[in-house]
Amino acid sequence: FTDYWGTRVDAFGVRLPHRVLEVIAEATVETSPRGLIESHATLDDLTDVDFVARHHEYLQATRHTEWDDALAQLATRCVRDTGPDVIAAAFGIHDLVRASVKYEKGVTDIGTPAVEVMQLGAGVCQDFAHLAVAMCRAVGMPARYVSGYLFSADDATAERTDKPVVNVQTHAWIEVGVPDLGWFPLDPTNGRQ
Repeated sequence: FTDYWGTRVDAFGVRLPHRVLEVIAEATVETSPRGLIESHATLDDLTDVDFVARHHEYLQATRHTEWDDALAQLATRCVRDTGPDVIAAAFGIHDLVRASVKYEKGVTDIGTPAVEVMQLGAGVCQDFAHLAVAMCRAVGMPARYVSGYLFSADDATAERTDKPVVNVQTHAWIEVGVPDLGWFPLDPTNGRQ
C-alpha cells in the first residue's frame, strides 16, 4: 500500500512462534542532475487557504522546532530582507542558519531544541535542520525535516564530487513547501540545495 507520505509500504506478518527472523532488503537509488528551478511564488502565496490546509502540519512547532519571540523576529527580519520571493526567503533562512551555527559534534544531543541550538551557535546536521525548519515555520513557510544518506563520490568513478562539511552515511536536511513548485530541498549544514 501507499502510506500518508506517498511511500510504498510492503508489510508481512509471521503468526507462528519462531526464534529467528532475518529480513534483508536492498535498494538502488539512481539520481540525476536537477534542472533549473523555476518558481514565481511570493510570500503572499503562502497564505492561500488551500495551500495552508495541505501543509498544516508543516507549519506547527514540535519539541525540536519550537521557536521563541527572538527566533521568530530574527526569521522575520531575514525574510523581509530577501524580498517577496519564497525561494529567496528559503535561501535567506538557509544562509542565516549556516552563518549562525558551527558544525561541532558533542555540543548537543538528539533532544536539543532549535532555540538552544541558536543560543549555542553549534551543533550537528540535525540541529542545523531543526533550526532551519523552526525559522521557516515561524514565518509561515512550510518546512520539513528530512533524513537520508549523503554521498560525495561518483559511484562510477569513485571520485569525490565535492567536499561537504559532513561526509557521513546518514545526514539531515530540510525541504521547504513552495506553492508552485512543491518541496524544495536545502542543506544548511553543507550549504547546498
